[in-house]
Amino acid sequence: MRQLAPSTWRFIPMIQTSGGVQMAIDAWLFNQCEEGQHPPTLRFYTWLPYALSLGHLQKKWPAQWHNLIYQGQRQQNSTLA
Repeated sequence: MRQLAPSTWRFIPMIQTSGGVQMAIDAWLFNQCEEGQHPPTLRFYTWLPYALSLGHLQKKWPAQWHNLIYQGQRQQNSTLA
């Protein structure tokens, strides 16, 4: 892994898109940085539609999260159930 100068950073302006797309961008940015292809990156983002993100190693969450409802409808695409 090639080391970049510690003071070299990249800023990406905020974008709003789905949680899946945001996580895919994060994974790509991480891999590129790990391989020395791009510097560390600072970015902020919002999700549309709303999403819930759990950490890769987060194995437990509150039981009530299994019953999340948005605008009166249970979310069928939930990975929590």
